[in-house]
Amino acid sequence: MAEETKRGHAGDAGPVAVQRGDIWTLTGPDYLAKPRPVIVLQSDAFRDLDSVTVCPLTSTPPAHSMPLLRVALPASESTGLRVESWAEIDRVTTARRTKLGQRIGCASSAQLAQIGRLLVVFLGFDT
Repeated sequence: MAEETKRGHAGDAGPVAVQRGDIWTLTGPDYLAKPRPVIVLQSDAFRDLDSVTVCPLTSTPPAHSMPLLRVALPASESTGLRVESWAEIDRVTTARRTKLGQRIGCASSAQLAQIGRLLVVFLGFDT
């Protein structure tokens, strides 16, 4: 996946490409009342939908009992994260694209693959 260097805003005039693996800020739904970072999980083949499936990130370190529910993402220039964060596998959600705020970075292919493997287990598709 090519890393996009331009930072965009979903509410700007003109289309901004939202790609799988991008890290954006998102407001709403439910437990996302304040803007927080999310990783776009949805395939680029569905970019014309007005919704997007994402995995919320948290800066709260996981409990030792959660190894299958969290994927670590470092604070770095490529992720755009200021502090180490964790993808919350158990909180994947779908939101309107209009709720996306600022593109802040991108997850690596390895991080996306790890999230995908854990989603398969969490959703029971491994049986």
